[in-house]
Amino acid sequence: MAKKYEKCFLFFGSDAHGVASGVVSYENMLKECGEIEYYSKFPDTTSPKIFWTKTYRRALESLRGHKGRCHIVIVDIPLDASDPDTGVRAVEEMAELCDVTFIDHHRISPEKLGELSRSGARVISTTAARSTFYAAPDTVSSEDQFKVMRIGAIADRDMPPPILEEEEMMAYGLDRLVRPPYSPSYAFEVLRKRDWNRLLEEGRKLVAELDKYTGPDNVEVGDEYVYVKSAPANLRFKVLDRATSKYGKPYGVSYVETVHRATGKPVALVTVITNWKSGAVAVGKKLDLDKYREMGCEVFGHESAIVISAPLDRGKEVLKSVLEDPAVHTRGWV
Repeated sequence: MAKKYEKCFLFFGSDAHGVASGVVSYENMLKECGEIEYYSKFPDTTSPKIFWTKTYRRALESLRGHKGRCHIVIVDIPLDASDPDTGVRAVEEMAELCDVTFIDHHRISPEKLGELSRSGARVISTTAARSTFYAAPDTVSSEDQFKVMRIGAIADRDMPPPILEEEEMMAYGLDRLVRPPYSPSYAFEVLRKRDWNRLLEEGRKLVAELDKYTGPDNVEVGDEYVYVKSAPANLRFKVLDRATSKYGKPYGVSYVETVHRATGKPVALVTVITNWKSGAVAVGKKLDLDKYREMGCEVFGHESAIVISAPLDRGKEVLKSVLEDPAVHTRGWV
């Protein structure tokens, strides 16, 4: 029996949750697509700016000979908050060639969702990480697909309790496999095989590494927050999770000097998270984020995990402002 599409192209985010979403989406697309090509790589599908200006063109090049008989699925890659219109134009370009489905759980304005829909895409804006995957309307997900998405959602700090200890360790393992010396594609294949033991093994290794940064010499413990003084830029979310759990605080803050993924310019990243198991009000709902935008900062992330990317010469000023903000000094509303 002929399938709905000759060829499909799947893009998915390059973090652990993106890979989990990619695996389940890929498996569901097998029912509709004669051939599937997928792509996930740092920073090509990590940086929205890079994705919507460059990476998406991979699908156009791959599907040129299949006009009207192809499908492009984009999962867990948000629009660029600083330039959403570029993403809308990219979707318009893709929709001239193929069906396009955009699935994401990051914050996006209703106006931009409407523009994406009018540009020719099927837009699915989910409210939870565990439901961010592609499925045709009549798809019945399997038990182990739900397990894959639970692990991905735990890695993304977006899974309501109860959380099994084994699941959390697997999420750490998946998180380790998306990073060098491995890759999102490598993690994708491990997860496709449902190699749970490998995930557990890698999880224990990552936890041991994270705990090197949560000792009393590297943290400042406040009333309702933990400030981690030093952590690798690519591990800071996981370090903050471990630190807030270890010290029983709902909020975690870190400061890292690094280079901007898209521009290559030096920046200071002030990361503020809500421990996802604490039950506290999400810090992104309480911080005055416009204040930081007015300071020339780029602000992105989830309500429970905010990143303030500041010019290097203003980084310490932003850090001081965050640590003094009432938002991190009380679990409830300010």
